[in-house]
Amino acid sequence: MNRYILFAIIIGVIITSGLSKEEGETAAHIDITDYLLGMDGINPPSEDNPFSTKMTCTSSGCHNYEQIICAYHFQQGRSHYLPKNHPCYDENDWGMYSKWCALPNKFVSAGIDPSGETFDDYKYTKSCGICHPGAGPMELDLNGERHTEGGFADNNVVEASCMMCHQQFGYDHLARNKNIVAGRFKIANAAGMGFYDGDGNYTGTHTPFAIGPPTDSNCNNCHGGERYDQLTIVKETKNAYGFDVLFKKPKCDIYKRGFFWCYECDVHFKGGLKCIDCHSAFRGHQIAKGGITDCTQHESLDYAGFLNCSECHSNNNTFGAPVYDHDKFPSDHLEKISCQTCHIPYIEFAAFDYMDWSIGENKVGGAVVWKGGKMKPDEYALGGFSFQDIEGFKPTYAWFNGKSRMDEDGRPYLPGPCDRTDPGAKIMPFNTPVVAWWDVGYEEDSGDSVKITEENRTTTYYHGKPIPTEDIVSAANTIPNFTSDENGNGMFDIGDITDEKMSALTEKIREKYPHAVLREIPIYFSLSHNVSPAEEALGNSCTDCHAPGSHFFFGKTRVRIGEGADAFIPMYANLNYGLSEVNLHAIRETFVKPFFLWLTLIIIGASLIHFIAFGRKKVYVAEGERPTVIRHGGFQRFIHLLNIISFVMLTITGFSRMFAPNFFADWVFGEMDTMSNWHYIFGAVFTVSIVITFIMWVKDSTFKKEDWKWLKSLGGYLWKTDDIPSHKFNAGQKIYFWLTVIFGLIMIITGITMALMDNPWQFIHSTHAIVASVFVAMVLGHLYLSLIANEKTIRAIFIGTVYKSWAEKFHSLWRYEEKI
Repeated sequence: MNRYILFAIIIGVIITSGLSKEEGETAAHIDITDYLLGMDGINPPSEDNPFSTKMTCTSSGCHNYEQIICAYHFQQGRSHYLPKNHPCYDENDWGMYSKWCALPNKFVSAGIDPSGETFDDYKYTKSCGICHPGAGPMELDLNGERHTEGGFADNNVVEASCMMCHQQFGYDHLARNKNIVAGRFKIANAAGMGFYDGDGNYTGTHTPFAIGPPTDSNCNNCHGGERYDQLTIVKETKNAYGFDVLFKKPKCDIYKRGFFWCYECDVHFKGGLKCIDCHSAFRGHQIAKGGITDCTQHESLDYAGFLNCSECHSNNNTFGAPVYDHDKFPSDHLEKISCQTCHIPYIEFAAFDYMDWSIGENKVGGAVVWKGGKMKPDEYALGGFSFQDIEGFKPTYAWFNGKSRMDEDGRPYLPGPCDRTDPGAKIMPFNTPVVAWWDVGYEEDSGDSVKITEENRTTTYYHGKPIPTEDIVSAANTIPNFTSDENGNGMFDIGDITDEKMSALTEKIREKYPHAVLREIPIYFSLSHNVSPAEEALGNSCTDCHAPGSHFFFGKTRVRIGEGADAFIPMYANLNYGLSEVNLHAIRETFVKPFFLWLTLIIIGASLIHFIAFGRKKVYVAEGERPTVIRHGGFQRFIHLLNIISFVMLTITGFSRMFAPNFFADWVFGEMDTMSNWHYIFGAVFTVSIVITFIMWVKDSTFKKEDWKWLKSLGGYLWKTDDIPSHKFNAGQKIYFWLTVIFGLIMIITGITMALMDNPWQFIHSTHAIVASVFVAMVLGHLYLSLIANEKTIRAIFIGTVYKSWAEKFHSLWRYEEKI
């Protein structure tokens, strides 16, 4: 075979195949049977010499196989344990391999197995291999040698399957998977190409070659689905108790996260984007990924080569994406809340809810709920999952910074969130199914830093040491009638597991594992797909989150399961906020903001009604009388003017941030940061003026016994009274003074706190806004009384002098000075 001819043919196929044709579309293809090689490097492949992608694609020199299989899709963290001289060795690559995983309750062994159960490369291949594309631990042992032991027959391994990702249509994943589960590793990839059927029978034919970049269908075959009924048959066998099981495994991102990549459920798919548009390949077949909780590849891979939200939805305008405009949001929202949180307000499809290993096998929890209907419960006998109902499938919110966490022994934690104070932490959406399994618990003399007890059995911060399921099954089988049909439905299922059976099982397990603990933990799976259109996202109204009963703060999230009942905490507690904080914020958004304008109109309306009903308080000035009484000196007037100007500007900048930041920020101040800076500047001026105001007028604002008469008659504003004697300030003005000082002090303290703290408490924001609203309303009332209700009053604060007749009418007890 001329390798250059083969190379030219493959390149031509790539160019003419449409590159991104989806299943069902017409794609150019060519029959290159004459150039296909078997595992022995011989053309043509035959029943005794199965088709080999490794030989066909790499032996001709077209592709570097050794480099390709070093990517994490193949190694899954195994490279951490390879010899240092191995080309795939990476001291930082932990990945999923060598890590115990709660979902399958397996520890994929790389020479270290804390559970005591051997889950070697052979078992890994038969279970995990249905999605993983071969090579890595499915082909080579830890010494980099081809498997010949441990269940593998000579050369009976799963090579890297190039076609699994690059075949444009017609790749038979189901046939490949069924052969892998059956242990027919050698022909698995050839079955995917059509040379064998799912039962291992040789067909002698193959799928026409149409090779190009991975299509969405290729990716979705493991990560999701484009149809509501896409499930992969994994095994048809008997479980540990002898019951027939038809085990259907949903695609991993469906059952963990509820992801579908389909026109109806993701705005990006609807816009024509492909998986590889964001998840491009870089550095030798490394597929770009985000920062997710259940994938612990070294952080150097996080977002490397990955198009994130801001890169597309900014002035770069990649793929013609709309440029986002988030000026209406406070800047701290963008610093604390991930894009996914608002733009994935719900998931269209059901993700699994509960996986129970408490009796050594998955217990059935009910029907699988899909958009297209329900699976029959008996199809899941002791081999399935409990799924969430689609209705109300909303995310759990928690803090996460995309970092893999390690325990004191250097092992990654279970998938879970980080702490609110961790660097880079943002609120992100998660699906939080619960997984139950038995842990060996705390062993006094083990020297292990991980101590699992009844008190901390629900924490994700410890891996612990899972007890092998074989031991659980063995213990259960020693208990009389353990598998009896208690609920009379003709099979052994979750309804048959009584409290008495579980108590007996616990006692039996603890004969071998004295400190055994049944752990039941919500596992956090981050959400990043199924993005909704902007009009459906959270944040179109602040009450989407900040309102009593909103899911964002007041929705329930499960923290543990026990005694046959779920235990929940409200979302705000999961986010480490207090009830008073979120309630104050809810009051601000649902009461203060909606009714502030109405409150302003009510005050203006009440002032108008009062003016019509009672008119102004007249002051009769004798002919020729001049304003000679000194009311306020020049310094006092200057400070009051500073107070007015700073208060007005604080009101404009502060409430524009709350109500309409775009108008004032863009049209008046140029940008949000500039408006915020002016808010701080006027806040400083207001602080100085309020302090001096207090010093100037505190003596004249102390209450005296004569003020009681003014209060009893409400100053004569609601009914006619004789002139009421008052000192320099009447009782109403004194009340206004003290409220101004108190409200001003609160505004100053909360304002400085928000300016200086990186993460100010929610109640500080809320208190600042609520007091500001009341303050503004109070000032409006003050303006009416000063400008309109009391004749010849306004000149006192702007000119400084008043008429003697005015002083005698309104402040007859005041010992004033007259201007000579």
